[in-house]
Amino acid sequence: MAPMGDLPPKQMIPEGTHFTLTLAARAGAPEGATAFMQAAAALWLWVHLGGWGSRARRTAGSVGVVSPVSVDGLPSFLTPATPAEFADLLREGVSMIRQQMAQWQNQPLRALQPPTRFDVLHPATSQVWVLTDAKVWTSADQAVEAIGSALRDFRSDRKPDHNAVRAFLERGTRPPTIERAAFGLPLAFRYSDGPTDILQGSEHDRRASPLWLRVARLASGQWVGVAVLFDAALLPRHESLQFQRARKQTAPPANYDLIRRWVTEKFTALEVNFR
Repeated sequence: MAPMGDLPPKQMIPEGTHFTLTLAARAGAPEGATAFMQAAAALWLWVHLGGWGSRARRTAGSVGVVSPVSVDGLPSFLTPATPAEFADLLREGVSMIRQQMAQWQNQPLRALQPPTRFDVLHPATSQVWVLTDAKVWTSADQAVEAIGSALRDFRSDRKPDHNAVRAFLERGTRPPTIERAAFGLPLAFRYSDGPTDILQGSEHDRRASPLWLRVARLASGQWVGVAVLFDAALLPRHESLQFQRARKQTAPPANYDLIRRWVTEKFTALEVNFR
């Protein structure tokens, strides 16, 4: 991976690399069968919703199963052929694993209200979409480039943030919030003929994006995107957004509606309504 600033380059696993992953429970271990099933369920969620390593929230580290795998009591690892079938698989799979987890923990499924303190895969506190475009993506590179370009273009020089932040830094005109902070912190603002500053939390300099993006290959050879949005608090209660140099503060966004707009405006998005 290319270095950033003074950091050394990171090692990477090339696209198309194959490997074998073996799950096993220790023979005779108490609750070994349950532990194996929980590990297999975590693997299913990782393969279908998550990523591995650096920039996993931005499609890097996407993995897929190339050999058929079946685990009794869990959703299929087989890859469907169409985006709609893939959305159905995600809906059925997440719902099944949530029900199984409640049984394994011997606890009923809990009702939650957003925002939560941390990411929780729950119908009330997360949303999942399968993303496609007018042009069919036939490679991982096409899918990653399309998703990345859509995100960059949507955020670049975005109003009202672009002008409001400049007025805030130059004249102290405080905006109600800075919408783009919803995508994560820190956030740099640079003006060719004006101030430059970095937005972060007043007590935390980083906040990972609540939006996870990955790409997946269907059995048809088509590629799709998967977006997972967690409705967790952007910052701890009573913490503000703050510029690093100017030390000026304003309130964080009240919700993640800007991210939802990006998903639904830029793509054909099939929402996965799990239970």
